[in-house]
Formats: sequence, structure tokens, C-alpha cells
Amino acid sequence: MSDPKLDLPERRAGLALRLSAGVVIAGLAACSSSDATSADAQVATDATRADVPTAAPTVRLDVDANRNGVVETTDDERAHRADWSATAGASFLANVDDDDGDHAVDANDEVVNGADDEQDLARIQLEASPRMPLTATASFALTGPPTGTTVRLFRHAADGSWSVFHPATDHLTGDDLRAGVELGIESNDFPTTNWNGGVTLTVTVTDGTTMVGTDAVALRVAPWVIGNSIANTEQTYVMAIGGSIPSVQFVNDLARATDADMMPLTEFDATNPDYINSMEQGAGPDPWTQDIMEFGWTAIPGPGGAPRGMFVVLRSPPPTRFATKVTLEEILAPGMGYVWKHSSPRDAAYDQSLDSFGTLEVIPPYDNGTSHYPLGRMLYDWTPGRYSDPALRAFLDSQGVQGPPLRVDGSWLLVGHVDELFSWVNHPTGRYGWKMLIAAPALSRRLLTDLVAAAPGNGDALIFQGRYFYDVQSDGTVHRRAAQRTLNNLLGDMDLMAFNQQVQAHIDMLRMQVQTETGLPDTDFVEIPILWEQVDMGRALAYQPGTVNLLYYGHTAVVARPHGPVFNGIDAVETDMTQRMSALGVTTRFAEQWDLLHAEEGEVHCGTNALRSIPTDTRWWEVVR
Repeated sequence: MSDPKLDLPERRAGLALRLSAGVVIAGLAACSSSDATSADAQVATDATRADVPTAAPTVRLDVDANRNGVVETTDDERAHRADWSATAGASFLANVDDDDGDHAVDANDEVVNGADDEQDLARIQLEASPRMPLTATASFALTGPPTGTTVRLFRHAADGSWSVFHPATDHLTGDDLRAGVELGIESNDFPTTNWNGGVTLTVTVTDGTTMVGTDAVALRVAPWVIGNSIANTEQTYVMAIGGSIPSVQFVNDLARATDADMMPLTEFDATNPDYINSMEQGAGPDPWTQDIMEFGWTAIPGPGGAPRGMFVVLRSPPPTRFATKVTLEEILAPGMGYVWKHSSPRDAAYDQSLDSFGTLEVIPPYDNGTSHYPLGRMLYDWTPGRYSDPALRAFLDSQGVQGPPLRVDGSWLLVGHVDELFSWVNHPTGRYGWKMLIAAPALSRRLLTDLVAAAPGNGDALIFQGRYFYDVQSDGTVHRRAAQRTLNNLLGDMDLMAFNQQVQAHIDMLRMQVQTETGLPDTDFVEIPILWEQVDMGRALAYQPGTVNLLYYGHTAVVARPHGPVFNGIDAVETDMTQRMSALGVTTRFAEQWDLLHAEEGEVHCGTNALRSIPTDTRWWEVVR
């Protein structure tokens, strides 16, 4: 529901996005209509008031409260300067990209770093007041940001230059007030647990001991929003380990897939010494591209009200995971921001595996009549006995527009990532325009049983032929264990089959939870056959390559090569997966990743990443919770 209009100094309102170079600051002349006043900030009125002479100077601040990308001196604009609702309220950006190429976010300095950085400033206009006494002065107060958060103002000079403006100490002269002044505003952070992003800027004008007038405006900083997996994809990424045959195989298969679809693929060098923590046990190149970073965006209204902003990459919390430095060293750029939230958790329930972003997903947009998530809803694994860095969790929960998040219990999983179980694809017949893929061990057992029954001798076919598992011994050595076995041997493994019944029960409970929250019908769940094995602490790990753990873009899914039984030269599990995805209008492209990812407790989604477009048809500022 919308916030009621509040007294300006008490409000915490407003959100922001990058303004384009074409943003216009309109109507710099004094206005001719009046505003309501607040309890703490008397909003100066103009000559239409009977108790003010026509020659009286005016004190008026304007912002883009009507969200059309233009700061105007209109009644509509002024009427909502203190509002925050689905239809009105001004916003500004966390200016966390790097427009000057110094490998630091722009908001860390007190400089407007060129034309691109200028576009990241939301504008505040102090209207010109030609009848202002030359002896008058204006002082400012900025309230709202908590300790540790910097909200900075810049003053735009007549020559086009910008200089930092400190509201606590800087003042404007009578000449300034007569001419009118444009300010720019930025933040160095997003909403937090103790700050919803709202700020209030108050100006007070005096002439000696005489009060001339005061005015105030409210704004709110834009949140960080995660791109969901069915959104348009602009770019894919992979951490490549040169000289590693398993990595070369995987990257080559991935490159062939993306090239066939004309999808850009960026490779990062995982062997870069800066990305390897030599002090960690078993240190080596980190191939887990999904786990070290999560891509999102932030935006404010641009011209016409369309979102204009920047992409922002979220770095995984652990400082000791050096591969995460790629976000700062190679990804931070003009138009690509950077944020890192971390603490030093020592609680026994803290599990660093849950700091990896394979356990952070977004259910695509849905509206079931009672719950409205036009930008999708965050989904992650969390239980009181096993959770991620509290600083990360607090950051995610504070963004608001994709929450409250749906927390699921993955404590029965060894890795504990929701991408082991779920993924999503676009589909026109889905209730919400998409369908949800879900791991199904019972289906895998039926598939393999049917293959055995299809022809005499099929039970002797090998699964995982030529593949190995790698077991780390207590002394640090690695034991290679043959993975291949016949279908008869596999299906006759009663312990394995019984454990998969337990896994299916866990998955069924999660499916019911998702279904209850979203209203997704049974027909919108698509089961993907995967068997699981019992490992440390009785937890589950994908036994077959996890084909639900995939990279999806456009109408393509890059999927783990399953190494199923081969009949007449054709992998039967590949055929089954291809048919299931084809029925959804999705082309399946398989990638060899057993030794690189599967044998190391991950799959294709874990080893890749994708940048999704900022939506143009859905505005976060229209989502009010």
C-alpha cells in the first residue's frame, strides 16, 4: 500500500536511476502556485497567496516527483515532493559504477567523473528568485542517511562544471538565489536494514536575522534488483582455467553453444595469481563463476519515465575467496557497478557455501491475485541452523522490491544451493508465462527402469562409462574411483534407491511450498530426472550430472552431458532431456563438465553466469510494499 503523505523531515522516501544525457531541467523561473507545508519544513509560497506581496522572493526546491525524467516547475511535480507511492516520488542512484576507470566506485570520491558520471546524478532544482535580496543567504540540511552511508550533493556551475556541495557548511549567496541553482545527488550505498533509502533536503533562506523562507524535498535511493533467469540475456561469463583439459573441454563446448546463438561469452582467466588464495588448503583456480558473483541492476526514471540506470555486480562475501576479486578488477566499469556486503561471522550455523550465489535465485515475475511480484521474488536457502553471512542476507532482504524472499530448507543438501533443484524457462502456456524445472529422482528411476525393460540386454548397458569420482583422503591425497556401472547394478542398489525416495520427499515438500506461495499449477512444473547419492552427514549430492542445473538464455539451455547409457550410439538420457526441453520450445546444447564441475559437486549453472537486461516494461518504483 502507498505511504501516506508525511512531514518532510520525518520521511524516508524516494528512489533513483541514471538520468540520460537528454534529461531536461525545465522551468527555472519562479512559480505561480502554492504548496502545502509540513510540520517541520515550511514550504514557501508564491504570489498567489494573499498574505504575501507580489514582490516577495520565493524559496522553492523541485525534484522529479512525477517520474517523467524531467525536473519541472509544475503543480503536479510540486504536489508530490513529499510523497512516496506507486505513482509519485523522486529517486536517486547509488553511484557505484566506475566512469573514470580507476577501479573504484564513483561515489567514493568527491568528483563528477566526466559526462557519464554526470548522468548518474539525480537533479534537484532550487528555482530562480529574481526578487531575492542580494544580502540573503541559503543554508541546507540533509537528513536521513545512517552513519556509514554517504549521500553526496554536487553543485552545477554556469560553465557546466560540477563541484561537491557540503550542505552542513556550504551556503548560497543572494546572487545564487536570484539565478537559481541546480544540484546533483548520489549515494554510495543501497537501502539497508536501518535505512529505507529516504533522504530529505531542506533549504532555509535568511536575510540577516529575517527569515525569508524555507522549503524541502524528499527522495529515495533506488534498490539493487536481481535479473531473473528468463529475462533477456545480454552476456554470459565463465572462469577459464588455461592448461586444464577439463576446463578447456567445458569452455570450448560453452563457446560453441553461445556462438551458435550469437550470445556473447566473456572468459576470465581463473589462473590469474590475484584470483588464487595460496594460503587456503587445496588452493587452485576457482571455476565456480556463478558462485562468486550475482548480477543485478539499479535505475531511476529517465526521459519519458523509462528506467535508466546501471548494471551492478554483487560480490560474494568471503574475503578469502580471491576469485571474487574479478568483480572489482575486471567487471566494474562505466555502466557496471559493484557492491560487496560481508562481515566476519563466527557462528557455528554459518556455512560459507551459502555465501555462494548458486543458492540465490529469483522466481520469475508472478501475480497470483494476493501476491504481486512484477520483478520476481528472491529465493534462497536458509534455516536457523545453516545460513549465509548475515551482512549479505540483510542486504538482500533490505532491497524490498523482490521480497520478502522465499526461504527454503536445503539443509539436507551437501552444497545447499537451490540451483541444484530448480530452474525456469519461458513458456507461453504457463500461468505466468514461464515454467519451473524441478529435479525428480523418482522420474529418473522410472526412465532407467523403462530403458532396461525396452529390450533384452539393456540392463547390461553402462552408465557413466569411462568416468571417475575423485575422493579426497584424510592425508590430502586424491583417490580415483570408477563411476561406471551397469543399469542393472544401479537399479539393484537398494541403498541408493531408498535414499532417492527420501530426496524425492524433500523435493516434494519444497515444490508444495513454492506452489503455495506462487499459485503455480501442477502443469507448470516440469520434472527433470536426476538421481542423488548420500554423502557427508547424510546429505544429498547429485549422483547423475544435474541437468536441471543449467544455463538458460533466449530459447537455449546449456546442459551437463549426462553420460547415460548408450544404445545404437545414442545417449538415452541426452535424448530424453532433449525431448523434454524441445517440448518447451528450448534447444538443448550439451557441455562436457564431469571432471571440472560434476565430480567437484557442481554443474553447468554453477560454472557460468549471465547478465540480464534492465526491464523497460516494469518499473521498480511502482512496487510498494
